Amino acid sequence: FDDSVYLKKGDMLFSWSGNPETSIDVFYYNLPDGWLNQHIFKIKTKDSVFYRYFFYILKYLKPNFTAIATNKQTTGLGHVTINDLKKIKIKLPPLEEQKKIASILSSL
Repeated sequence: FDDSVYLKKGDMLFSWSGNPETSIDVFYYNLPDGWLNQHIFKIKTKDSVFYRYFFYILKYLKPNFTAIATNKQTTGLGHVTINDLKKIKIKLPPLEEQKKIASILSSL
């Protein structure tokens, strides 16, 4: 397998399929090294986006993801596709500001 599906502690993951209220979410992987399974995206950020800041943006957008998944619900499972994620537009502050914001949110 290639690195795109290899998991190590601290990797950011997005659960894109399941019960819209409880399963669709972003989280950090905190288990021994492993491999991705279905229904989870591994998220990597560009150099202009601070990793932890983006995590908090995704957490903030959870209600949006829940709504998207609810609208696509089949047999009890909802889905948020990569195309759904690509359609979301956010304004990013400068990198140093992202780091300060993430630091404050992490302390809470």
